[in-house]
Amino acid sequence: MGDLFVYRSSGNFLILLNKVCLTVFEASSLDMIWVLLCAALVMLMQAGFCCLETGLCRTKNNINVALKNLMDYCVTGMVFWAVGFWLMFGESTNGLIGEFRLPIGENATPGQLTFFLFQLTFAGTSATIISGAVAERVRFNAYIITTLVIGALVYPVIGHWCWGGSFTGNASGWLQEMGFVDFAGSTVVHSVGGWVSLAALIIIGPRKGRFGAGAKPIQASNVPMAVLGVMLLWFGWFGFNGGSTLGVTDGIPRILVNTSLAAAAGSCAMLLIALITSNQPTVDRLINGVVAGLVAITASCHAVSPMSAVLIGAVGGIVCSLITKMLIRFRIDDVIGAVPAHAGAGVWGTLAVALLGDPKLLDTGLPWTEQLMVQFIGATSAFIWAFGVGFVVLLTINEITPLRVKSEDEIKGLNVAEHGASSELFDLMSQMNVHRNTGDYTQTVDIDPNSEIGRIGMQYNSVLQRISQDQRVMQTASREIAKMNQELMQTRTRELKESTLKSHFLTQLEQEIRKPMQVIAEHNDQMRQKHASDSTCMQYIDQIEDDSRHLLDLVDDIMNLTDLNSENFKLHETKLAIRDLLDEVCQKYRPQAKTKHIEMQTQIGPNVPLMIYADVDRLRQILDHLIHNAVRYTRTGYVHIMAKAIPQGEFNLILRITVEDSGIGIKNDMLERIFDPFFKFHPEDDQINLSDPAGTGMGLTICRRLAIASHGNLTVGSEHGKGSTFCLTFQTKADHPVVPLPQWSKDDSGEYELANIDLSGKRILYVEDQYDMQQLIQNYMRGVGAKVDLADNGKVGMEIAMAAWKTGRPYDMVLIDHLMPVMNGITAVTKLREQGFTQPIVMLSAHASNYREKCMTAGCNALLTKPVDRDMLLRMTHKFLSRQSVTAGV
Repeated sequence: MGDLFVYRSSGNFLILLNKVCLTVFEASSLDMIWVLLCAALVMLMQAGFCCLETGLCRTKNNINVALKNLMDYCVTGMVFWAVGFWLMFGESTNGLIGEFRLPIGENATPGQLTFFLFQLTFAGTSATIISGAVAERVRFNAYIITTLVIGALVYPVIGHWCWGGSFTGNASGWLQEMGFVDFAGSTVVHSVGGWVSLAALIIIGPRKGRFGAGAKPIQASNVPMAVLGVMLLWFGWFGFNGGSTLGVTDGIPRILVNTSLAAAAGSCAMLLIALITSNQPTVDRLINGVVAGLVAITASCHAVSPMSAVLIGAVGGIVCSLITKMLIRFRIDDVIGAVPAHAGAGVWGTLAVALLGDPKLLDTGLPWTEQLMVQFIGATSAFIWAFGVGFVVLLTINEITPLRVKSEDEIKGLNVAEHGASSELFDLMSQMNVHRNTGDYTQTVDIDPNSEIGRIGMQYNSVLQRISQDQRVMQTASREIAKMNQELMQTRTRELKESTLKSHFLTQLEQEIRKPMQVIAEHNDQMRQKHASDSTCMQYIDQIEDDSRHLLDLVDDIMNLTDLNSENFKLHETKLAIRDLLDEVCQKYRPQAKTKHIEMQTQIGPNVPLMIYADVDRLRQILDHLIHNAVRYTRTGYVHIMAKAIPQGEFNLILRITVEDSGIGIKNDMLERIFDPFFKFHPEDDQINLSDPAGTGMGLTICRRLAIASHGNLTVGSEHGKGSTFCLTFQTKADHPVVPLPQWSKDDSGEYELANIDLSGKRILYVEDQYDMQQLIQNYMRGVGAKVDLADNGKVGMEIAMAAWKTGRPYDMVLIDHLMPVMNGITAVTKLREQGFTQPIVMLSAHASNYREKCMTAGCNALLTKPVDRDMLLRMTHKFLSRQSVTAGV
């Protein structure tokens, strides 16, 4: 087999073959061939790291990552040859650092050169771990400086502590003397690279878009390349671990088998974790499982059984998975997972030496507990040295020359920003950015049509041609639209000028008409006084007065219509009492209605607020015209005015006012024509005696336009010969929250559609002093199944209600009149509420407009106006009692 080889272990540095004790200076040719072959395999790992790191980063940075892998090996090789080798393997100074010498040269023996080359590949491996962790955001020059520090100081010092006597055959490092075992570098190579990577990651921070709001995982650019990289690492690791024997021994097969089994177990453990937690095994996790298994077994591959190797590799994968999640939680962006796979798995592998290693093969003479403590001290010392020195050195470099590239360079990509190395994709994106920034889509992109990127460019050029074509069409259309807009503006300017002239003319005309009309009216009054006894003369005077009034009405209508057509028309909303306004307008026409024996009634819904916001003059104008027409075209019968509030929120509502009459009605073919300007309605009924002349034909036109301006409408429903119903709706606001009522529907005829209401089993107390009202309400309620008890004044009603309340069988509802002897309704309600009575109370009053607020303050739930509308009473009762039933059920 040969004369000798050097076997690096902490107990025996020189293991004798053929019982010859020599040093590495006199290694056999076979041993040197093996070690040189393994050195080549370890160097192949550099290619593996290059493929792995470039595959896991984005395309815009892959050239930068590849160059860093190349140059960190070159720089490390030079600095390790010049400085690092003797600091690591020279004569020890207190076990801390080797004695510096001139670089190894021509006087070195073949064995020495073999040993140097093998150690050089190890140093390059430790340095290149960092490039993958900090990829895509570190400046190239700063990274080279970092590599210099690692190769010259960080790696050689920790290497001397653990392996310092491997070259001379004498244990010289302080950890080596304690019995620390790290066969091929779980701590010395991999943990050191991982801890320096962690220091760098903390200083430079994560990549843009990696964490934070809306962040997504950054996808790898070439997964097959990354998988090829880990396979090359796996293959190269046979040289990494197998060559650490520094000669040909019977232990090599065990080492290689353990290495391969641990790698497979690490990846399988990651696969199992992924299937259990997310059912989605990601490529980077499986790759890192292989690397973690390899790193973990590196410290003990010579001293454990294959079963132990599987366990070490599997636990290494688990440790890698846990640390990966921890880094994400703390927003530490490790591109290839160097910290979990190298530092984390390296620590576990170092401790596993004591837990699972064969003491005979370890040959340290230490019991496993002491061995575990030594291993722990070694792993901790490596962390303190590598992370501490690395952090200080990197922080210092960052102060001198920033480690991280500029934000715009990171977005652009380090291939271009750091090396000016363009790519087909970058060229395409650059040309597309020019199109985006300039908006000029006439120039196509220059590409190679035979490549994959070129095919994308061809499709983009097709899109550009379509955009250019559409732009030309749009430009033509824009010119036409601009021309039309100019013509429209000219037309509008001309119309505005004409409208202004017309308004000015009408204003002057109004003044010119009103002045002489005033004079005519005064002369007409004087003539009326002088010729009061002359019937013929008085007839002429009356005719003049009627015609004068008609002319003034015509002027008013023309001016109103002009105002409505003006752009400056605005409604002037003020706070008004709607009930008072309705009473005011109705009162104006009550004498005329009484003369014609027309019953005029006003019905205001209980939830119509006391005060609303509206243009009082315009609303009065609409109501005046509608009620005037209703009385005018009704021979006999009735005119009913009803108001209802439809809540649209807490304060907003739609107010609906209907004016219904039993007059002559309107034919169907005339229903919409009556809203046309200057349309005059001529009744065919000879029995209609119109005491006033026909209007101007613009009244309903003005009323509808005013309603529309108030965000409402004016509609009509009619049956010829039976009457008409005009319905005014408009949006408004109340000064107090609007109380919603039960839902009912109402058609244009004004008749309510009452739903089937069943109040069987309900007990109602009605407090009323009038016998006829008692009978009326009892009949209403009995018709729907309710039982009604009576009380003839407020005091008796209060006592009956409270007595039932205290017995636990309260009345479901109380109806109470307002004005009664002994005690009025408001006082009775106030006392009931003071004693804790919570059932619904509805007040009935003939003075609803004046007493509504007092009733609500006293504690009433609602107020109905007499005469009571049966449908409204039943619906309100049903609403309160239904709500009460639901509450009780809950």
